[in-house]
Amino acid sequence: MPLTESLGSMESRSQSVEDTSVPTEETTTKTDTFDKNANIDLAADVPTSPFGFGPYPEVPADYPFRETVQLWDNATPEHELLVRVRIKLWKQGTQTKGAMFDNNGLIYPSIPGVLYVRWCTIEEGDPDLVGRRYAGSVMGDGDTAEKWESSFLIDGWYEPIDVNSDIAASGIKVYEYPDGGINPYNFLELPR
Repeated sequence: MPLTESLGSMESRSQSVEDTSVPTEETTTKTDTFDKNANIDLAADVPTSPFGFGPYPEVPADYPFRETVQLWDNATPEHELLVRVRIKLWKQGTQTKGAMFDNNGLIYPSIPGVLYVRWCTIEEGDPDLVGRRYAGSVMGDGDTAEKWESSFLIDGWYEPIDVNSDIAASGIKVYEYPDGGINPYNFLELPR
């Protein structure tokens, strides 16, 4: 939570505090003085987001690209949100290979076994194909996409006529775009 009062706006003040750190029969009084002109940066050791997202989260020891300089060297707020979402997922046990920030405001993490598919329908042309759906775009883990396309799509492109094919039994979860995306502000509990 950000401080609402800056160091420069605080008045120089003395405060009487009872020191009870060492038990004695007498009460000792200690006076602390705060000098408003002192150059003290209380947040110097806590790196924070230049985009207003607060302190950077702790990075797990097994997280790839741990070098703080590179990890938090983000050109845009969207890049930083990608990193923050991936770190939180990693801490929850979901190891991502990457992530994409889509123009719908959602983040689509690249997770083995998970795909996000944007289906399109053939409107005209070959009468045998009109009305058929095909994968207009596939987002996610490349190895998973290759397995899914070769195992479940007709000619590696078209949706099977038998929509009851057991994709889930293969360990692949397919979200129909825009489903499956993560709202970074909700997920990270950040204000907009």
